[in-house]
Amino acid sequence: MDVYRACLGCGEPTPAPRCPTCQAEVDRRTNQKRGGAHARGYTRTWQKRAAKVTRAQPACAVCGATSDLTVDHVVPKATGGNDDRDNLRTLCRRCNSSKGGRG
Repeated sequence: MDVYRACLGCGEPTPAPRCPTCQAEVDRRTNQKRGGAHARGYTRTWQKRAAKVTRAQPACAVCGATSDLTVDHVVPKATGGNDDRDNLRTLCRRCNSSKGGRG
């Protein structure tokens, strides 16, 4: 059973922090500021490289989880990191999110 709370944008009841309409607006504004995934370099080439990294390292480097995996930049791209294999590692979404843009 979902717990409904007031949307952070419009105040309508929703099970998520924002209703779909308000979340879409937040995503649109965020992408205008930082560019979409493709504009930031996450192209088909990146997807292939990320798949190779995940196959080579099929568990989170921090907690060892084997599900909901992502590929992380050890040195974030925002601070000068690159897509070289030695700058990439597998993290679960939770560990990657807690790291944020920090190295």
